[in-house]
Amino acid sequence: MKTLKNKRLKLNRKKKDFLSYFIAVFTTLLMVIFVIVYLIRNYHKENELSLILKEDEIHIRAINDVFSTGFDNIVSDLEILSRTEILQNYLNEKTEKNFNQLNKQFLLFSSTKRIYDQIRFIDLNGMEISRVNFHKGNPQIVPSFELQNKSCRYYFAEAIKLSKGEIFVSPLDLNIENDKIENPVKPMIRFGTPVFNSKGEKKGIIILNYLAQNLLDEIDEHKSDSRFQLMLVNQDGYFLKSDVNENQWGFMYPDKKEMTFQNQFYNEWKKINNEINGQFETDNGIFTFTTIYPISQAFQSSTNSIDSHNQSKLALSNIDYKWKVVSFFSNDILNYYLNKHVFQTYSIPFVFLLISAAISLFTANIIVKRKNADEKRKRALRALKESEEQFRNLLNYTYSWEYWINTKGEIEYSSKSSESITGYKPEEFILNKNLISDIIIEEDRARFIDHNKYELECPNVHKFEIRIKNKKDEIVYIEHSCQPIYNDNGIFIGRRTSNRDITEQKRNEEIIRNNEKKLKEDNVNKDKFFSIISHDLKSPLSGLVVLSQMLVEERSEFSEEELNFSLQEINNALTNLHNLVEGLLSWSRVQTGRISFDPVLCNIKDLSESAINLCIVNARNKKIKIDNKICNDNKAFIDDVMIETVLRNLISNAIKFTDNGGIVTLSSKVSNDELLISVEDNGVGIKEDDLEKLFKIEEHITTPGTNKESGSGVGLILCKELVEKNDGRIWVESVKGKGSKFTFTLPMYKEIKIENKKFNTKRDVSKSFKEV
Repeated sequence: MKTLKNKRLKLNRKKKDFLSYFIAVFTTLLMVIFVIVYLIRNYHKENELSLILKEDEIHIRAINDVFSTGFDNIVSDLEILSRTEILQNYLNEKTEKNFNQLNKQFLLFSSTKRIYDQIRFIDLNGMEISRVNFHKGNPQIVPSFELQNKSCRYYFAEAIKLSKGEIFVSPLDLNIENDKIENPVKPMIRFGTPVFNSKGEKKGIIILNYLAQNLLDEIDEHKSDSRFQLMLVNQDGYFLKSDVNENQWGFMYPDKKEMTFQNQFYNEWKKINNEINGQFETDNGIFTFTTIYPISQAFQSSTNSIDSHNQSKLALSNIDYKWKVVSFFSNDILNYYLNKHVFQTYSIPFVFLLISAAISLFTANIIVKRKNADEKRKRALRALKESEEQFRNLLNYTYSWEYWINTKGEIEYSSKSSESITGYKPEEFILNKNLISDIIIEEDRARFIDHNKYELECPNVHKFEIRIKNKKDEIVYIEHSCQPIYNDNGIFIGRRTSNRDITEQKRNEEIIRNNEKKLKEDNVNKDKFFSIISHDLKSPLSGLVVLSQMLVEERSEFSEEELNFSLQEINNALTNLHNLVEGLLSWSRVQTGRISFDPVLCNIKDLSESAINLCIVNARNKKIKIDNKICNDNKAFIDDVMIETVLRNLISNAIKFTDNGGIVTLSSKVSNDELLISVEDNGVGIKEDDLEKLFKIEEHITTPGTNKESGSGVGLILCKELVEKNDGRIWVESVKGKGSKFTFTLPMYKEIKIENKKFNTKRDVSKSFKEV
């Protein structure tokens, strides 16, 4: 019995020891778990807070970049519209045609951009002359009876006072139609600038009503989730964009005047309004903000919005015209996201057997979350870097050459873009005070020197074009803009200049002018071509109709001799018509590029003999001698069919205008890498007044030969086209009564050797150079 009792006591003691050890170990492990959980919770809160603050900064910076770029693009559009040739035509001559062209231009601009609610031209009296509305995605020209007088509107009163090149920017407000806020609301910014005719007289203003909802939507795009509020606030503290719709546009509604950021966050507004950007935490939550200055120094704005019929009480400078982009995390939302994992952490069953699994699960959860957070941060930073890089590239592409002039007219600073425009580095302009005037071409230099000498302190902005020679000795067209700078005390301290490379624009204008000139010439040639057809075809065809009708109706009354004579006349007339039509068709094929050009290496002597054989019958009939003095070794890389046609026409003409028993001479010589081929006769010659008309389709000269031979009048014109097709020129020398000499050139063929290889054609040489 005693032994059994001892065993029981020992067993009970073991159980107690086990329980105490278990409690001790469990308590220790429990304390370790609590410490680990506590440390992990604090780490998570700090990491989450850091991520929230970083994301806020990224969003705010991206919105700032988008807004600044958006304003630059709108101002660029306004400057383009105010300087178009179509607008200038209407300002100089207010015809119906010019008015319709102006409407069409506004319509095309609206349909292309799709960001302007209205594009308007308003005259000096405030009357809308032209207006295009962008209605439900479709641009429409507003009929004249719907146009309104806007002389009482603040934006007209401000914009009409501006000088040339100045721009008015209205506050961001809601559009008002017929003295009422348009419903649904339509956020709007109006950009205006005065326009002048060619005499420098102000004729009105161009107004763009920009659909500002496009900019406001950018805020929603950068709001990745609902954890925070993104707000846009104007300089007076009114909400332009808020998550709470009722807070928006308080300055536009009499019953919402108190709905301002200042009234909701009084202490925070003091800090945000007085500083440009920052991030701070208060009892209300975390605020991240930055200041957007959307307009430059050349712009002007005003304070008016809802009071549209009164004059502006205050003109705003580019510093006063500002918006605040504010990101706000309330403490309630912040605490929720920072503590959202606490319940899960503390609710884990603290069972000893599951400690390892719980720790592993918790650790894995933290690692995954940390990795996701780091990846998210990297993506955000990468996106920001790409955005900044694209923005820098945009600036580098559009940036003008800027430099500053002191009160003595000397350059104190030059931007890096001077090298891309002129080839000279900024320091070269600073060290060499005369460099800028030296690179200006002589015709423009005096005007530039006078500008610096007499207009240095002139308060007006000066803009004119000059031409320079860059470091590569190339002509560059520059649009030079210069404006005075004064300190806070109104003392002149120098001038700021901006120089924009407009060479490509000038080249395009020259191409357009040349194309217009060529088009006019082509139209004249076309008209003359049809004139020739109608005149030279109609008369002989009419004669053929009459003569053939006589043969049909009165054939029995014709003698055999009269019948043969009539048939011969018909044959001659048809032959002449055939030659005329053939010549016109050949000329038209050359003009339209439908004739094939197949150059080969030709011996000109052989080609001329072939042409002579085709004309020998006519020469023998008039007992005319043809003397071919073209050298046997003259060669050219030409289209042999074309050049044989040229020779045949020139020889045929020489025979036609040479009296019986005369002589026609063919000769050649080499001059300045060109082969000159001449066809000379001792015939009747050509009047001096007709020499310049021979090769022009619009003149169309036809003269009968010495034996009354007829011609088509287009043979020489065809010769000119075919010679030029082969890179040659053609001209004539003639004295009335003594004969004529027609000469044309062909590119001189030369035998070229490259790497001990011999080449006989341009095609072979070109191929060899490519291989080398």
